[in-house]
Amino acid sequence: MSSPSALLGLNWTFALLGLSVFFPLFAGEVRLEQGELRVDGRKILVRGVGYSPQPLGAGLASPVSPCAYARDLPLIAAMGANTVHTYRKLETGDEDFRSLLETTGLFWLAGFPLDAYYDPTRTLASRHAEILSAFRDYAGRFRGERKLIGYVFGEGVATEYWRKFAGHVSEFHALLRDAARLLEEIEPQDTPLLATSTPDLARLRDRLEGISIWIWDAGPSINLAPAISEILRSSSKPVLVGGFVADASSGEGAQALAAVDLARHTSGATALLGGLYGAYLDDPRSPQKYGLFRAVASERAGLDHVLPRAAFHALAKAWEGRAPANWQSASPPRIEMVLHAATGEDRVAPGALVRVTGSELDRGEFAANGIPWPLHLGQTCLCIGDRPVPLGIVSPGSATALLPWDMETGDRPALLFRAGAASSLTEVKIRTYAPGIFPAAIVRAGSVCSVTAGNGVRPGEVLEAYGTGLGPGAPSWMTPAISINGAAAEVLYSGTLASLVGLNQVNLRVHPQTPPGRDSILELSVGDAVTRYPLSVAGPDDRFGIALSAPSTEIVLQAGGAGKVVAVQVDGRNGYCGPVLLSAEGPAGLGYRAPVGFTGQPLPVEIRAAASAPAQTGTTMTLHGWAPGAATGTAPLRITVLAGTGDISVRVISGGYLSMPLARFDWNGRTLFSATGGGAGRGINVMAVDSATGVFTSVHNFDTWGDETASARLVEHISGLPAGTVAMFAVADDGSLLLSPQARAAIAAQFGSRSIQALGYQQSWAMISRKGAAAPIDEGLSTRSQVTLERALTFPQP
Repeated sequence: MSSPSALLGLNWTFALLGLSVFFPLFAGEVRLEQGELRVDGRKILVRGVGYSPQPLGAGLASPVSPCAYARDLPLIAAMGANTVHTYRKLETGDEDFRSLLETTGLFWLAGFPLDAYYDPTRTLASRHAEILSAFRDYAGRFRGERKLIGYVFGEGVATEYWRKFAGHVSEFHALLRDAARLLEEIEPQDTPLLATSTPDLARLRDRLEGISIWIWDAGPSINLAPAISEILRSSSKPVLVGGFVADASSGEGAQALAAVDLARHTSGATALLGGLYGAYLDDPRSPQKYGLFRAVASERAGLDHVLPRAAFHALAKAWEGRAPANWQSASPPRIEMVLHAATGEDRVAPGALVRVTGSELDRGEFAANGIPWPLHLGQTCLCIGDRPVPLGIVSPGSATALLPWDMETGDRPALLFRAGAASSLTEVKIRTYAPGIFPAAIVRAGSVCSVTAGNGVRPGEVLEAYGTGLGPGAPSWMTPAISINGAAAEVLYSGTLASLVGLNQVNLRVHPQTPPGRDSILELSVGDAVTRYPLSVAGPDDRFGIALSAPSTEIVLQAGGAGKVVAVQVDGRNGYCGPVLLSAEGPAGLGYRAPVGFTGQPLPVEIRAAASAPAQTGTTMTLHGWAPGAATGTAPLRITVLAGTGDISVRVISGGYLSMPLARFDWNGRTLFSATGGGAGRGINVMAVDSATGVFTSVHNFDTWGDETASARLVEHISGLPAGTVAMFAVADDGSLLLSPQARAAIAAQFGSRSIQALGYQQSWAMISRKGAAAPIDEGLSTRSQVTLERALTFPQP
């Protein structure tokens, strides 16, 4: 069996994966100590959001899709919140919710409402045992949940108690007492806190047995200061301010200002535990628009777009969070296809890796940093069949995900959320089995030598095949059947790899009587599904061989200059797997250096041109790969050698943003460097040339538009160049915004620039000069057009 590190040599990008406190900690994280919430001994203030993701058009009792949790919790964490308070019981998908608590770093206050038991004709005492039994079941589901702060039992029950139950409110107090005892039984070591909530300040004086903290529901208060003063004077327990909200009906700007002001009140009083903004989304029962987000229907009922209001951004700033960069994308995400990651077919299976293609899926490229993969990357999540699936990689045009083992089969809808914006829908065909082998992912046992049509197998060999969609490999699942050219192979092992997500490994022995053939097929079947993999089978008279593959692009060297390293792929033929020695032949003055290679791997080969090498264009150096008993393989390299001494024609072009952005350096008509800015190459580019040998160095870029350290590095670089060095300068896009006065002065003093002090925003500037010269060899500055400098230089310089 190959080691996981050996597998990394294969081309499987998907397999490479693997103040207040806003990050995951350890078990028993949040404790109430001396009237303060503490994590690892440090005090925290709750900055939380009340959460009830009611879909548009759904009834209040309608179940919440687990995908809503993956859509929403990363957004709550992004705003700088450290706690989420769920008002409803988690009826389904609680494992997904708990997983998201870990990956977002959010703490949890779990609501246990009693609304379902309201009956003004019955006493609460008559339902005491029934409610405690339900609470025992609910709390038991989350035993050991390290992100759980505690339970909010019976939100607001004590207020207008007579409307909800017959009897006296003392029956609710008795229920709270017994609920607290029950929690101690369930988790005697790290017992979760028990809280209840009320909008009535007078209730906070009640010394109720069992509760750990009070939650005061502030509601749409304009000024919390008087209430907080009353709380600090009279409350019998530590108090968390909950449910403070501001209405967006009169304008989002006013809502944002009010929300921030209320949040400051809850964090400014050190004796409070913190505050909970009351509404993630608008409450469909209320005409007021209290939500930080508003819902807009998407293509999938129950999974709406959620769009941020100004209050979200204002609270994110106040809480030291940050708005997701994904919101800067104007276009919504779009899914084109969800395909088998190995075969590219539309049939997939539980436990399989899938590749999602589309557009605007994210603004950048992100990868999971461990195993298991999370249900979101940043604020992007993928939902298949209304449940979030683990994501390994996401980029603007594609994503890689894992279908859970318990995913239901059938045709399921797929939807991606990017920072709350829902994509178009597409259909995923999920079947019980969908085996597939990744390209170049059948290797000879214990090696990284791929089995291909060019380097086939030999009868009797032991191989390892890596794929996905074959099932988990447990005894209750079917072992795959494999044949090559109709001859059944012996399956030695079939299972999953714990260290690589979604990957199946099958070890097999090729049947000794397998017929040879150049166009052979390996067939692997599981259940009713079959996958085919092209290869060749060597015959008894086929000699081992070696194949080399070198880049077809031209290699440009300078006589006496730095060498270039090229990657030469080394492969076997007819089943050869072993070491390969490399030799080369070519024109005088060209040399090479290469280590011993091994089939199945790229070999770094360094090519150099000696100082005596003549200038030449498109010459050929031939590489030879050989091993004892194997036919030699060859590969040509196309090489151009540029002169270092004599008369050299140089051209420098600069284009600021106001013309056409460009920085370019040419040497005897050959372009050595070209960049249009806007990223790599933006700012000031410098190429230095040794005045004695004419050997040029790599171009150094200093982004004096976007990098505050660029000016200091530019000064350090030019100050380190030897006296007399010829230097060529060119601006691309803009080089002036962060160009310091010290850097301008250094360029003028060391190279005699006459124009650097006048260089303005997005202007073009180019210069050819020698270090120590009183004036440049040539220099140009332009406001709205490119600058082109052309000079003939002689090396060695006089």
